[in-house]
Amino acid sequence: MHPWSIARRLFVGQLMFIVFATMLVTWAVFVHNRDTVFNLEQDRMLHTARLMEGETEVIRAYSSDNPTEILQPYSLRIMKSANLAFATFMDTKGTRLTYWDPSWIGTQYPGTIQPAVNGQEFTEVSSTGRAGLSARAVVPIRVDGKVVGILTVGSRVSELDILAQSQIPAILIGAGVLLIFSSLASYLLSQYLKRVTFGMGPEQMSASFNFIDTALHNVTEGIVLISQHGRVRLYNDKAAELLRWPIIQAREPGFDPQRTTVSPNASATGAVGLLVNDIDLPEALKALMIEGRDAEDERYFANGRILVVNQHTIDPSSRGAVRGAVSGTVITLHDATDVQALSGELENTRSLTDALRSQTHEHANRLHTVLSLLELGHTEQAKGVVSEAVGASDQREGSAGVAPVMEAVLTGKAAQARERGIDLDFSIELTRRTNLGSHILITILGNLVDNAMDAIDSIGSVGAADSVGSVDAVVDSTAKNAAQDGAQDGAQDAQNTADVGEEQHRWIEVDVYDSPAEEGRWLTIMVADSGPGVPQALIDRIFERGFSTKDRCETGRGHGLWLVNSTAKRLGGTVSIAQDSGTVFTVEIPIPDTLTPAATTRPAVVSHSGQNLDEELAASAASTKSVDGSDYRG
Repeated sequence: MHPWSIARRLFVGQLMFIVFATMLVTWAVFVHNRDTVFNLEQDRMLHTARLMEGETEVIRAYSSDNPTEILQPYSLRIMKSANLAFATFMDTKGTRLTYWDPSWIGTQYPGTIQPAVNGQEFTEVSSTGRAGLSARAVVPIRVDGKVVGILTVGSRVSELDILAQSQIPAILIGAGVLLIFSSLASYLLSQYLKRVTFGMGPEQMSASFNFIDTALHNVTEGIVLISQHGRVRLYNDKAAELLRWPIIQAREPGFDPQRTTVSPNASATGAVGLLVNDIDLPEALKALMIEGRDAEDERYFANGRILVVNQHTIDPSSRGAVRGAVSGTVITLHDATDVQALSGELENTRSLTDALRSQTHEHANRLHTVLSLLELGHTEQAKGVVSEAVGASDQREGSAGVAPVMEAVLTGKAAQARERGIDLDFSIELTRRTNLGSHILITILGNLVDNAMDAIDSIGSVGAADSVGSVDAVVDSTAKNAAQDGAQDGAQDAQNTADVGEEQHRWIEVDVYDSPAEEGRWLTIMVADSGPGVPQALIDRIFERGFSTKDRCETGRGHGLWLVNSTAKRLGGTVSIAQDSGTVFTVEIPIPDTLTPAATTRPAVVSHSGQNLDEELAASAASTKSVDGSDYRG
């Protein structure tokens, strides 16, 4: 059975109180009226009896031999005139000499007459005899100073008459009106209590309080309640731990929101009742609590911890809110320090993965370079490239400079381009040494050429060179037909065929040269292709690490152009993009007149992951597919 709510219990208690009070008042009024009536009747009976006992006729009767003969008519006459229930004359032994019922004359009076025999008059309320409940007066009759008889006079008293005279109906009507008004007041009170107690009884509220209090102090998140006046109203154990506040003990008294001063002994109530502005908190977190605005997953640093803070305002229109109720904010605190540490470990792991992907981009490029150098007879340069890869060389340029290395890289890339139906032409014009390591040029050239080949492939492959045929061969064949059929017609056909061939021609041009500048010489590397070009929306993103427009399912994408850009920047250079018949990437790197650490050691550059970029590249060689997923298509 559902326990009664507080409102119902108050209403039933009030109803019982009114009923009990009405009964008590009614009984008190009845008893008071009854006693009053009895006293009045007793006084009247005593006065009547005194008048009768002094009558000459009574004295004469008691002096005669037959008192009954005289007293019986007299008593009946007095009973009628004085509205008496009885007027009985007796001798000193209590034998009735008169009675309203003549058959009872001579019988013994059952009441008390001894005080009257002794000469004392008295009154009483008695129900003895046939008269029933009555107010009586008993007086002695004296003749010559001697008690010769007893007179008892009585008047019947009806309790119904007393009840009627007590105004009981008026009392009951008043109680009914009071009950109606109290019921209305109880109804209004019940509605108020139902709203603020949610219709729960004391047992339910006690159970809910114990449950909520237990949950509040055992949750893993800190909870703080701030009043609208900026005072701390409540907080749990976790909040005390995170904010270094005293823990509130269960025996401590609750907070009185009406108090304006706080005991200086903070351990008595913890931080409850203190103004937020007076508590030692980080300024940013204190400002949030004082401002009272809603906050969602905001991070704050407090006491060596990273706290995720949520703050919400108590809704005044929420269920159970009443006029005058204290409002404020509820703040939850979550310790994200451990999560932040795990996030850092995850970021380190991700950085290591990115470094391994960068190595895969560089390794194949170095192998192709070594192979091309060996095929070209540049054994020393090939040895130098291998030595750089294993860290057994000071990475200085040989007597022939880096031109053979670049030639080897581009020769290998040209072979790959022919397999994909692309013509790759390159030109290297260097007037002196670049003072740059060969690994730098392998990284830049290899990734830019790979990116260009992927861009051209994105508009559709036309097959291998042997199946498609050379554009020059088509033009030559058409020219021969022109000589036989007519110079003018043949020339026109050759021109048309050349236009068609031009539309199908897939090419890449690479130019490497150095040029003087105001602050020294610059190495310029230009790579142009016949691809579709860079979409305007992607120009700002193609150099981001991991960004790729190719198949997302392929791994290792999005590192080629990032490697080119980061390498050029760490050497003080730039990378620019231009749109022509395709795309033109231009890398410009300053070349100092003397050997710089850039040529002898790899400058330390920290990547976005926090890993040293040279540590990421030192163990890797240039990859054949550096922009395999790099950067964009075109």
